[in-house]
Amino acid sequence: MEQNVKIIPRLGFAEAVKKNFSNLTNFNGRARRSELWWNFLCYAITLTICSLILGDFKLLLNIVNVVLMLCIAAVTVRRLHDRGHNGIWVILSILLSVVSAIWLEVSGAYEVMSSINPNPHDLIGIMNSPVYLIISILSFIVNIVILIFALQDSDTNENNYGASPKYVSDDLTSSQA
Repeated sequence: MEQNVKIIPRLGFAEAVKKNFSNLTNFNGRARRSELWWNFLCYAITLTICSLILGDFKLLLNIVNVVLMLCIAAVTVRRLHDRGHNGIWVILSILLSVVSAIWLEVSGAYEVMSSINPNPHDLIGIMNSPVYLIISILSFIVNIVILIFALQDSDTNENNYGASPKYVSDDLTSSQA
């Protein structure tokens, strides 16, 4: 017997951001695509404003970036759960970003980039180091996997992480009415 399914309307910007801020530490359950992408937009806007304000304070900007990544981590994990995938992908992405930022700080890349007359060969040498290349390739692969998972439509059925936030069976909605 096939059951009818009702689609819940997508979240708007303010509703998605408000929902994310009320669930910053909730890594359980599922999240819709609209919830994730509106929060990524908020993340991008906030990071852009912080970049303009902080300017040359790269270490402080990296700290702000890590804090913002942690704020969006929970909604990304919940989005991966929506498709039945594990949140370990998000942990890998954050770890690779932190290692990359530490490598750039330790290697002197920020000093080279912020000098008055930077030598491009110095920066190319830092970026061509095997450590940075491996970190960059791994980060690219992990983030592409997350993107592919996040772009997929919600699973209509309940999975290990809970009921679908997008699809509700008519049986469920009529019993709640």
